[in-house]
Amino acid sequence: MIRRPLDLTLFAALLVVLGFGCNTGTGRRNFGPGSTAPAQSGGGGGGGGGGVGTVGSFSAAGAMSLSRALHTATVLTNGNVLVTGGEDSNGYHATSELYDPVADVWARVDQIAPTQSAGLMIDPASGRATARSRHSATLLPNGSVLIVGGFGAERFTPTGPVIEALGNTYLFNPTTNTFTPTVGPNLMTNRHSHLAVLVGTGKVMVTAGFNNSGPTPLSGGANQIGSTVTSSEVYDIATGLWSNGGNSNGTHTTGAAGLAGGTTYVVGGANVGFTDQGGFVVGAAAFSAPRVETFDFNTGNFAAGPSNADDRAQPAYVVTSNGNLFLAGGRDANLAILNTTEFLDAGNGAWTNGPTLASGRAGAEAAEIGTTSDVLITGGFDATTGAVLRQCEVYGVLNNAMIGTVDMSLPRVMHRAVTLNDGRILIVGGQDGTGGTYYTQCEIHSR
Repeated sequence: MIRRPLDLTLFAALLVVLGFGCNTGTGRRNFGPGSTAPAQSGGGGGGGGGGVGTVGSFSAAGAMSLSRALHTATVLTNGNVLVTGGEDSNGYHATSELYDPVADVWARVDQIAPTQSAGLMIDPASGRATARSRHSATLLPNGSVLIVGGFGAERFTPTGPVIEALGNTYLFNPTTNTFTPTVGPNLMTNRHSHLAVLVGTGKVMVTAGFNNSGPTPLSGGANQIGSTVTSSEVYDIATGLWSNGGNSNGTHTTGAAGLAGGTTYVVGGANVGFTDQGGFVVGAAAFSAPRVETFDFNTGNFAAGPSNADDRAQPAYVVTSNGNLFLAGGRDANLAILNTTEFLDAGNGAWTNGPTLASGRAGAEAAEIGTTSDVLITGGFDATTGAVLRQCEVYGVLNNAMIGTVDMSLPRVMHRAVTLNDGRILIVGGQDGTGGTYYTQCEIHSR
């Protein structure tokens, strides 16, 4: 673990230079040690055979060895879940863990790998394990996982680790439980909090995020240490090499991205800066046009896509098994938390308004319930109180309506929600929004 040089808080809300303030101390995704009682089902659940159309319920799952927020969680082809990196009140994590959903147990990768170092992401230059949060993890068609960038430490000086946006990338091999640097190990632009999309069987596109810049003093004692990135990079799975992609015309950091109907879409986000207190600096004209862009892998160019209804930063989003890109909540151009939903129809490439959420929320997580194209929307910051929510909502695709609400055992933000191979949803880690409690606990949604 790499300790943070400052008492950094995780972003809860957008930090605005003038007049808006900041919910400090919020993190992404963690549970405290021990087990928790299953949450009770909320109201609004409709009928339906075999549980389809109901809100379902939560039950406790095994706890991780470390509390984690701003980590990644990836369902492997064998059904296990790989969780990498993250952070808690002690600093940034260099370790990863594997979850077996059948046995309901976690194992530290560095403890089940052939050697401890093989189970860690070792920087080739320093020979030290890299600690990271706010990175991406993409499951590749061959079963390996591509780990890209992040915020943490991969460089070390005589005075200690250098905390910054990271440039190294790694592959996790689930057969050997080992990490290795990619052939072309470095990103051309160090970045964290970026978007990553797998296209077909051959390439991964990475765009947006924050780079290293500053420090630039800000009001309130913070320093801006990262600026929005508009460039993209493409990873070739066959060669293991990175190449430059085009520059986006909009600024999509804190936005959404996915492959819908064979087209790569990048949606929403804002032109913001990253601070050494873990927040965002939002200036004038932060939400630039176009809101939606498509990326062409053949030319490496971005082009304006079909415009959606709302500016959105920090939305919950997921690409469902019917190919639609579903978005819920987030923040608009005035930084107000949204209670709206919408989806991009993969069939016609057009946006359709979805139903209104029971609670407007930002920084939530979304996952598909099995392969039903119904969506579970979990946690995030409440529009009315600003508190972190235990309440989750279920979107039903059949009638394009919200089915009802169901509560997790803990309020969560900066957690992860992933769909297991058996259709259940695993909720991993997070934070309670106060800045003090990071979670090791996990829970599972079933219906």
